[in-house]
Formats: sequence, C-alpha cells, structure tokens
Amino acid sequence: MKIVVIGSKKGECPEAEKFGRLAAKYKVTIIYGGGAGLPKQVAKACFAAGGQSIGYPPALNKRELEEHKWTEDGSSKTIYMPECFTIYDWSIRLKFRNVILMQQADAVALFAGGWGTLTEFGINQSIQKPVFVLSGTNGFADELPKLEEKLGGKAPVEYCSSSNEMIVGYLTLYGR
Repeated sequence: MKIVVIGSKKGECPEAEKFGRLAAKYKVTIIYGGGAGLPKQVAKACFAAGGQSIGYPPALNKRELEEHKWTEDGSSKTIYMPECFTIYDWSIRLKFRNVILMQQADAVALFAGGWGTLTEFGINQSIQKPVFVLSGTNGFADELPKLEEKLGGKAPVEYCSSSNEMIVGYLTLYGR
C-alpha cells in the first residue's frame, strides 16, 4: 500500500515527521518527488523508522540529481526519469514526474503547499485518488476547502487535524 506525499518545499512540520513514522509502523510505503521540504521530511522519518520510501526526482540519473543540488537521502529507493525522456527543461520534467507520482499511489497525503502542490492536486483530480489533508499547516492545504466549494472536485478529500487521523483514515479506507 502506497501514499504519495505532496506539500511545501520549505519549512518543517512535526506532524509530517510523525506521519512518516506511522507509515513505517503500518507498513505503508511513502512515495514523494525526491526533493526537499515536507514530503522529504515524511520520507526520511519513514525510512529512519524502518519503512519504505521511494523518491521520484525529475533527473535522468544521480549525476544530474546532484547538479541540481538534490540528494537521495531519505529514500530507500530512487527512481529516475527514463533515459529516453528528451525534454531537458527541469520545470517540464517536474510536471511529468507529478503525473507518475499520482499514478503510483493508492492515496495522497497533503501538507501545507504552494504552486507545485496545487499542480499535483490538480493532476490528482483526473486520477481521483483519495486525498488526506492536514489542516492548519498553512499554504494550499488551508485554502483548499474554499477552492473545493467554488470548483467542486472529483477526488474524495478528507480534512484531518493530525497525522494519526490521516493514517487511520487511509487504513480504514483500505480495510487494514
């Protein structure tokens, strides 16, 4: 069972780290974009607690990853873009990677977030994986209820007040 974690590329959140430890405890694999921020905080906590975390950076290989000052730390596995992918614009690769992230998971965990998180959430509206949002983390997470009210949505969204509530919602949804 896999959860893709999306959220702010800056800052820290104690609940994000707790979510990572809970994922490891319940044998839930964390998938994230391989970059910095709250998703990496979750992935590192999961990995440190003995769990699986998979990073999907928009790089073709480790050399390119390091050129962009990204690291593999926090991942039990790193999956690079296919070598045949000939779009060299990093920002375009980020969008391509986001589609792959959403498709790989059973559900989405959202912490805070900005424009990139909005993009990932928008992609998920087509794929329609359930989303668990940690409320009160600022950013996109706290603006989402207003957007949902105005725009509607296809993917089910559950607003949670703690990482424990998020993981319990996920486990309940998938009968564990």
